Amino acid sequence: MQVTKPSFIFLAGGIFLTLASLKVKNDLPTNAHAPMALFVGVGIFIAVTATFSIINARIARIFEKYLQYPAKWLGVSMQGLSLICFSLPFSILTHYAAGGAILMYSPVVGWIAWLLSIFLILSGAWRHEGIRILSHRNTLLVTVGFFALGCLFRIFRPEEYPVIFSGNEGSAGLVGMDILAGKYNNPFASAWFSFPGLYFFIPAGSLAIFGHTLTALRIPSIIAGSLTVSLTYLLGRAMYGNRTATLAALLLAGFHIHIHFSRLGLSNVWDGLFFVVVIGLVWNAWQHEKRNLFLLAGVSLGLAQYFYVTSHILLILVPLWLFIVARSDRSRCKRLAPDLTLMLMATVVVILPLAWFYASYPQDLLAPFFRVSVFRSSSDTVAQQLWLGVQSFTHLPIWSDWYPIGEPFLSRPLAELFLAGVLFMAFGWRENRNVFLLLWIVAFIFVGGFSNDVPSLQRYVAVIAACMLAVAFGLTRLLDILGRFQPIVVPYAKVVVMLTIVFLSLKNMVEYYTYYTWVTRLYLAESEGMVAQELGQFLQTQPEDTQVVFFGYPRMGYYSIPSIQFLAPNIKGLDIGEPWGSTRNPQFDSKHIVFVFLPHHQKEIPKVRSDYPGGTLFEERSYWNNILYYYYIYSE
Repeated sequence: MQVTKPSFIFLAGGIFLTLASLKVKNDLPTNAHAPMALFVGVGIFIAVTATFSIINARIARIFEKYLQYPAKWLGVSMQGLSLICFSLPFSILTHYAAGGAILMYSPVVGWIAWLLSIFLILSGAWRHEGIRILSHRNTLLVTVGFFALGCLFRIFRPEEYPVIFSGNEGSAGLVGMDILAGKYNNPFASAWFSFPGLYFFIPAGSLAIFGHTLTALRIPSIIAGSLTVSLTYLLGRAMYGNRTATLAALLLAGFHIHIHFSRLGLSNVWDGLFFVVVIGLVWNAWQHEKRNLFLLAGVSLGLAQYFYVTSHILLILVPLWLFIVARSDRSRCKRLAPDLTLMLMATVVVILPLAWFYASYPQDLLAPFFRVSVFRSSSDTVAQQLWLGVQSFTHLPIWSDWYPIGEPFLSRPLAELFLAGVLFMAFGWRENRNVFLLLWIVAFIFVGGFSNDVPSLQRYVAVIAACMLAVAFGLTRLLDILGRFQPIVVPYAKVVVMLTIVFLSLKNMVEYYTYYTWVTRLYLAESEGMVAQELGQFLQTQPEDTQVVFFGYPRMGYYSIPSIQFLAPNIKGLDIGEPWGSTRNPQFDSKHIVFVFLPHHQKEIPKVRSDYPGGTLFEERSYWNNILYYYYIYSE
């Protein structure tokens, strides 16, 4: 008797599902409710049915009959369909293994089940096609070259630039430290500020490899930003050709705002990377009708949801573009329906544990939106807000703690070239590539317009690559128009354009480390963030048993800006909220104490020195030479 592979796959899958479900059942706390008995029963039923199909050829034929039609429609083998069938159950099992707390109920099963669900749908639907790497050798070399250029522009002295180590970065670092300490291990639940937990495993890994330093915290973002540069070249090359791709990648490599967010230990720049990856994969998959690219697009679209909140736009942007192009090319849509279905399944499998968490705790999904929603504080109409979103790209100056440069997001001449590119794309709206890029940009008009403090630069990071592509497209079209009227000057014009773009890229990069950094230092010289950064760096030099007695109320507390805790994790801080001598103030017992006084608590210094004589008083001054804070070091 010939035994079929699907039977063995279902037997192995049923056994593994049963064992994994039993493990989760044993790990669940007594107050947790999960249908593990149902999972165990389903696993046993599948295993038993598969066993009978192995023993009895008639049952095996019935089994294969039900698999044959969906396998044929999807264009996969019956073995492949068997693997795909298990991807969703293991993704669901991940949710129950993870739970909704910061510690997973069953971390080993949670991680293995989730990764296995992704592997199953990829391996089950993957088409083994030959990849001719040598035929794309030059493109790969240029791509690697742009990655290296991106790294070169972003790797310079990461502990010193940006000049301010924000509390948000500190918070991300603290979550990474909690992961390494075993205090947090759930990537499918919310972490700091209601952001998904998966991202924080990246800085945790970097801290584990490179040590507890600010450089280690920022290295992943440097890599993500550099990858965005190189992949923007690939995206531009696929959509608009080599010239546009080269110009866009050069501009992005040196664009000062992208460099800035590529040097922050936060997830914003990762959204920019995922936008380029997802849109690039979807575009190429549709154009070349490649099953594997659709699968990778689905996985990438799902993974993107575990990073910064602007990635949620992709869940609208990608289906909207596919709907638009499908209406104009119905025959291709019909041909690609199985591939689109598999892309959707891959997205669902990846995102389902997080989506289930959000369904259980909707406040965690909505919290980032409510925090920044303009409707909480503005009485402007929708039209007025959208007009602000339009202006935020080229007109409104940026004055925020994120990047206080006093200039628009896109300044001259990039602003004019960007508007020209958008105009050319609008005139060519029948082209699918232009529709995709325009939807990408328009989405962030809504994001910017309906966020508070327009322009909120941190929410524009994911559209920077689209802006550079629009600039490059505008330049390319202008060269094409010039070629129609004065073809003899086009070769010289191309050289001038390339040299100009190289100059603008270098100029932006140099100005980031000079002018923009200088402006930031002036703007934030006496901010609470600078107090926290300077104090944290000083406390790194103190013994681990040091206690900090902090006089900052009501302006700030010792723990109000987490950059202090990241820089000096072993130092304990005590906030003084009452006048010196009050019994309601916390007690301290260390033999090495650092008393820190913000300027408005200067009058408390003599009282402390009287009670703790023999110490040494110092002062930390700001860039403006004003007192940032005093600190009094006392040792027994």
